[in-house]
Amino acid sequence: MPAQAPTSRRAILIAGGGLLVIRGAAIGLTVLASVVLARAMGVEGYGSYALALSLLSLIGIPVQMGIPTLVLRETSGSAAVGDWGRMRAVWAWATRRIVLMAPLALVAGLGGIALFAPGNAVAVALIGAPLVPLIALGLARDAALRGLHRIMLGQVSETILRPAATLVLIALAWGIGGQRVGPGLAMALSVLAAAIAFGFGIWLLARHRPRQLREAAPAPVDPAWARAIWPLAGLVAVQGLGQHLGVVILGSFAAATDVAHFKIAQSANGLAVVGLGLVSLMIAPRIAHMQARGERAALQRLVAIGAALSLAALLPAVAVLVVWGQPLLSFLYGPDYLASWPLLMVLLVGQCVNAFFGTTISLLNMTGNERFTLQGIAVGTATNLVVALALVPGGGAAGGAMGAAIAASTAMVVWNLMLWRSALRRTGIDTTIFGVLRKPVTP
Repeated sequence: MPAQAPTSRRAILIAGGGLLVIRGAAIGLTVLASVVLARAMGVEGYGSYALALSLLSLIGIPVQMGIPTLVLRETSGSAAVGDWGRMRAVWAWATRRIVLMAPLALVAGLGGIALFAPGNAVAVALIGAPLVPLIALGLARDAALRGLHRIMLGQVSETILRPAATLVLIALAWGIGGQRVGPGLAMALSVLAAAIAFGFGIWLLARHRPRQLREAAPAPVDPAWARAIWPLAGLVAVQGLGQHLGVVILGSFAAATDVAHFKIAQSANGLAVVGLGLVSLMIAPRIAHMQARGERAALQRLVAIGAALSLAALLPAVAVLVVWGQPLLSFLYGPDYLASWPLLMVLLVGQCVNAFFGTTISLLNMTGNERFTLQGIAVGTATNLVVALALVPGGGAAGGAMGAAIAASTAMVVWNLMLWRSALRRTGIDTTIFGVLRKPVTP
C-alpha cells in the first residue's frame, strides 16, 4: 500500500512552521558553537581547525555527489506507489557508493592538499577524516526520512544534534582542562559529535521506516541512478566550492590568524542573512504553484515582494553590525577577533546586492531553469578564485583576509547579475524590488 503524504493546508503549515523553528535553532547553535570554538581555541588554533574543516568539506563533495537529493526523490516516489523493493535498493546503493568513494576521495584529497596546505592543517584534517563518510551517510539518511514525509525528523540529526553535541563536547573539554583546546582535540571531538548524530539518525530511520520495507526484497539497481547524480551534484559542488574557497586560499598563502578572522566574519555574515533564507523558503513553493497555473502577473508581484522582504530583513541587521558590530564581536568572540569587523563590512556589501536582486535562484529552480542557476554560480565561483588568487598572496598581514573578503563579495555581485539576467530572459520576470512597477514580459 502506498504511503500517504500530508496534503491538508493545516499539515503543510505545521510542517512549514516546524522547519522555520528548526532552521532558527540550527543557526543559533551554529553561531554559539563558533563562539565557544573561537574562545576555547584562540585565534591561531581556531584558524587551523577552520582550514582543516574546509579542506574536509571540499573532499566530501565528490563523496556526497548529489546522492542525498537522489535518495530524497527516489524514496518519495517509491513511497507514493508502494514500491518498497526499489526504496530498499536505492538506500543500499547510496550507502555502498558513499562507503566506496570516501576512502578514495580521502586518499586523493589529503595527498593533494599536502602539497600546498600547512602541515598542521593536514594533520588536523587527517584526524577529522571520518567526518567525510559520516556526514555523507548522515545526509543520505536524513534525505530518506524526508522522502518518507518525516520532514522535521529529517533535519534533527545533522542540523540540530551534531552542532549541539560539538558545542557541549568542546565546552566540556575547555572547562575540564582549564586551558586552550588544541585544533587536533577539537577535530577529534567533532568526529565524536558526528558519530553521536549518525547513531541517533540510524535509530530514527529504523523507527520510522515503513513496515512493508522490512518484508520487501530489494529491487535490481537502476542504472539511471548513476547517471542522475551528476546534474544533481553540479550546483551543490559549485556552492560548496564557493563557500570554502576563501578559507582554503587563505590557509595556503596567509597565516592561521587570517583564516580565523575571515571565518568569524563569514559566521557573522551568515547570521545577518538569516531572513533572506527564510524568505526563499517561504515563497519557493508559491513560485512553482503560480508557474504551473500560468499566473504570471501574480508571480511578478510575488518575487518583487520577496525582494522587498529580503531587503527589509537584511538592512536592520546590517545597520546593527555597522554601528555596534565591533563591540558585539568583542563580546561574543573576544577582543582578539576585532580584525573580523572590516572583513564583515565587505561581505555585507555583497549580501546587500544579493538581497536587492531577490529570489533569483528560487525563480530559476522552480521554473525548470536549474542549469542557468548552475552557470551563474559557477561563473561567480570562478570570479572568487581569480580575485582571491590576485589579492590574497601579496596581501601581507591582515591584507590577505581582506583580499578573500573582497573576492567573495565580488563573486556574489557577479553571479547575482548573471542570475537576474537569466531569470529576466528565461521567464520574463524581474526579481528586483523594481519588478513591482513592471508587467511580466513573454520570454
